[in-house]
Amino acid sequence: LNAKINCNLQIDGQFLYVPSLGDLLDVGNHTIRVKFTPTDGSNFNVAEKVAFLTVHKFKPRIIWFDPPSIEYDPNGLNNTQLNAVVETQLDGRFDFDPPIGRVLKPGHHVLHARFIPADLGRFEVVDMSVNMHIKRILPTIVWEPPKSSVIVAEKAPPMEIFNAICIDDIKGRFDYTYKYVLKEQTSDESSYSGGVTLLERVGVCNSDNYKYDCLMTVSFQPEAKYSGVYSNAKKTIAIPTIGIIPITSDIYPRDRVTTLYPYGDRFYSDGYGKQS
Repeated sequence: LNAKINCNLQIDGQFLYVPSLGDLLDVGNHTIRVKFTPTDGSNFNVAEKVAFLTVHKFKPRIIWFDPPSIEYDPNGLNNTQLNAVVETQLDGRFDFDPPIGRVLKPGHHVLHARFIPADLGRFEVVDMSVNMHIKRILPTIVWEPPKSSVIVAEKAPPMEIFNAICIDDIKGRFDYTYKYVLKEQTSDESSYSGGVTLLERVGVCNSDNYKYDCLMTVSFQPEAKYSGVYSNAKKTIAIPTIGIIPITSDIYPRDRVTTLYPYGDRFYSDGYGKQS
């Protein structure tokens, strides 16, 4: 208890407070009494005063920040995301919704925390919410065409090149696209249309007729039952191309994009028709 003393006269004496200075008051309404006893009792009377005070419950403050985005986790939420604490050291517990272990689907989620103090008579229950985003899993594509792979200009790439696999335990569809680029344009740092970055060059060609690379991209699309958890994925490689890429009247062939759709042991193209 901390009190402010006001007295209009400069009179020596002593104040007595009930409750006294420093006493801890419980939650609720309280009556505060003060008694002033003058030193000169022959000329001054004893004076008393009453005041009223209401003590409210203490409201703790929760400290909790939006968790960073993570990929879908089949193990569910853990203490890394549900890590709320109270600013003041108080006994109590946290209840989380959704709780630890709950598996969340990809998308936006609101996480809620409630702190319940052990001493409910003196401390309030407090709540707080944060936002969290769950990303779909990016499938892992392994694509390793033979190191000796070489493409002949204007002919379909050889079958052994189309050997990409997804090492995740899911099924889906592989689509292959390819375009011709001058070999001087191909480097590990090159970026091409659509934001595709070249990952690696496959094959070595010492032919004097080697002027182009065939820039090939494989796109993997998970089956519908996996698409809620897994995203599409792609990988790009460059394969040496020998021969001459002719110029046509309507389109420069090295900028031509052709999609090959695997079907059995053959591929159907949206640019050239059926190719083997």
